[in-house]
Amino acid sequence: MRYSTTLFLCALLVFSFFQTSANNGNDNQKKVYAEEELSIISMLDSLTGKMFENRFLVTMAGEADTILIPKENLPRFSDSVVLNTILSIQSEIPLAFNDRVKRYIEVYSIDKRGKSEIILGLTEIYFPLFEEELDRRNLPQHLKYLAIVESALNANAVSKAGATGLWQIMYSTGRMLGLTINSYVDERRDPHRSTIAAIDYLEKLHGIYGDWLLAIAAYNCGPGNVNKAIARAGGEKNFWRMQHFLPAETRGYVPAFLGAMYVFMHHEDFQMKAVKPLYVDHPVDTVIVHKHIGLSYIAEKLGMETEEIYFFNPSLKKRIVPASATGFPIRLPVSKVGKFEAIKDSIYSNMPDPEKQLLEQSEISAKYAAISAPSGAGGSGSKLTYTVKSGDNLGFISDWYDCTVQQIKNWNGLYGNTIKVGQKIIVYVPKHKFDHYADVNRMSLKEKQEWKASGGKSATVKHDDSCNCVYYTVRSGDTLWDISQKYRVNIDAIKKENNISGNEIKPGMVLKITLS
Repeated sequence: MRYSTTLFLCALLVFSFFQTSANNGNDNQKKVYAEEELSIISMLDSLTGKMFENRFLVTMAGEADTILIPKENLPRFSDSVVLNTILSIQSEIPLAFNDRVKRYIEVYSIDKRGKSEIILGLTEIYFPLFEEELDRRNLPQHLKYLAIVESALNANAVSKAGATGLWQIMYSTGRMLGLTINSYVDERRDPHRSTIAAIDYLEKLHGIYGDWLLAIAAYNCGPGNVNKAIARAGGEKNFWRMQHFLPAETRGYVPAFLGAMYVFMHHEDFQMKAVKPLYVDHPVDTVIVHKHIGLSYIAEKLGMETEEIYFFNPSLKKRIVPASATGFPIRLPVSKVGKFEAIKDSIYSNMPDPEKQLLEQSEISAKYAAISAPSGAGGSGSKLTYTVKSGDNLGFISDWYDCTVQQIKNWNGLYGNTIKVGQKIIVYVPKHKFDHYADVNRMSLKEKQEWKASGGKSATVKHDDSCNCVYYTVRSGDTLWDISQKYRVNIDAIKKENNISGNEIKPGMVLKITLS
């Protein structure tokens, strides 16, 4: 008891120190913090935006059960309550509570609450994998929360720098850790293989620094940058005392990890409701495939959707099982394993060429066959110039303009995947759809993500001047609170005008909203 009291007072002093430091900080320091925060939040928006574009990742089937709480009524806790809760957490990771951590608690529990509820649903798939590997190595279980900050638990996440998968592993790091990365397979996207590699790397970094916060910082910016920061800080190895010598993103990354850890450990206290992933209730098993075959053909023979198989096998970049002398393991729902084993011989004997099948099934290939050489006579494409904005990458742009990354590279003479803000990118689109894509060209990053989330439907809002109102088509992920804030009207007014008794709205529903 005496020890706990002493610990509490020490922690309170630490908290008070950071609180005072923050209050006495100058405007430049506050600006730096805001820039660091913007980097982390924009990454969260980008990665969860891709989740909505990849529609197989989430379902809003449980949306009716979601607790809709006005933002001003969301649960908030005093500093003393949070501090006491943190003191009760047993962890080898040195925990801290200060203004920086407090801000990220607000980000995950309030500002980005909807995205956090999607992530919470995904924890049911991925956390058991992380926990098993951490337990096997006797490492802190709380390291699992790092993947939330890294990828928002999106196995297909790709950052602007090219970091990929749940653990956002760079190409060179992935190869160093023994992951297979080639034209067909990228094991950085494989939940099992990438988890082993990432935790192996974290364990090595902890062996270097003997401190988990420094290991986490090195995971983000590389041990070279951490070593330089330690040297510049006069040999200091306490993250909070040397953080100003680290890259800006890393300065925000560690507080974001601690904030995410706190929120997701105590999500029930924050009354967060998980948005269930589409395939979370499907137990899976592994089968060995001995042929070069497309996932779509396997799906057809098993009575499944291609997206479902791909969800369980995200490392297959082309959605094709590569040829292998020993066979290639793929994961299928347990309910389909027996059927696959029973009919696999007939599948192998009658299967089409997977590359040809992929080409035939791709609307993009057929649609843009005449555009591949846009300067040629008879080309059917119209040139459109897109200016790269913050948060963009080639994968996003190819999705928005219904082409491939390779086509963008060919059209612009690009050899790598790196693009810069302000760079002009040429894309070729069908002439009869030029106006449609020109509208897309004028959208912000958020608007384009929402547009793709709605299935690419161009009009979700229709204005009617006669009644000073709009007719809004509900998109997946919308809530009455979001819509009311967008149009600055009262939720009850929307419900009354549209005869809605509860808080449930569904994608495709058209709401009449009278503007004030």
